[in-house]
Amino acid sequence: MEIKSTVSAEQLLEGIWFRGETNGDAKVVERISELSDIVFEVVTQLSLLKDGLESRHEASAKDIQKEIEKLEKNLKEILGNVE
Repeated sequence: MEIKSTVSAEQLLEGIWFRGETNGDAKVVERISELSDIVFEVVTQLSLLKDGLESRHEASAKDIQKEIEKLEKNLKEILGNVE
């Protein structure tokens, strides 16, 4: 069975804020860990797709590669600002 849904950043981040109490903040840590897993999986799959397109010459393959590279650049910039 295949289930598809559109998910917004707001929905993904729902409930993630500092609460100042141990149990509530532990749930926030758990949610952030889940998001980390999702982001890791997405980036990994896109990287594999990009690698698979390296020998392709079609314009659409090049477009896909460019978009993945833009995403990688944006992630590097964001993570560079966090450190």
